[in-house]
Amino acid sequence: LIESAVNHLALGDFAGLGFITLAIVGASLLRAGAGYGQSILIQTIGLTVVREMQNKLFAHLMRSDLAFFNDTASGRLVSRFIFDVNMLRGAIVRVLGGVLREAWAVLILIGAMFYIDWRMASAVFVFFPLSVWPVYAIGRRVKTQARRTQEEQGALAALLGEAFSAMRLIKAFRLEAYEDARADMLVGRVQSQLKKQVRSRAMLVAVMEVMGGCAVAAIL
Repeated sequence: LIESAVNHLALGDFAGLGFITLAIVGASLLRAGAGYGQSILIQTIGLTVVREMQNKLFAHLMRSDLAFFNDTASGRLVSRFIFDVNMLRGAIVRVLGGVLREAWAVLILIGAMFYIDWRMASAVFVFFPLSVWPVYAIGRRVKTQARRTQEEQGALAALLGEAFSAMRLIKAFRLEAYEDARADMLVGRVQSQLKKQVRSRAMLVAVMEVMGGCAVAAIL
């Protein structure tokens, strides 16, 4: 539509420009409405999943053995109940949003690839499976690191809960330096896990760049 409007302006043809202008406004309204509805739908699904999981998790904890609570820090349970479940909601929103938003675009682009040059498009699909293994391997590493990060964050939340609830004892026995050292150790472990995730994600991008370059070079 934009290209058509520019062409009409370049040729001095203002007769059909009004229709094109209305079409642009209509397309913008349609796109905005679809995007708004999609966002509401996806967020509603994510929030519903979180509510169900939190209710089931709380009911399960209420029926757990007392020894479990003696062996598990309350801060870790709170971290699982709030942060882990909300991370799952974020993952659901990203995945559903990507599928609903990008699926049609991917199909259209694949069709355009075969329309422009079916030989090169076929070669791309031949080389594409070669990238599956490194993506899978790096994805598993990122998943493992994310789980360890959550465990360390749970330990940090437990430490904070213990420290804040026992502040009178800490002040009475002058344990501030000891608690500082414990917090510094746990914060450092969380940061270390986050750095590993950053390196793994950066490695994934680098691997895909190299694979893409090798595929283009092989096709040429």
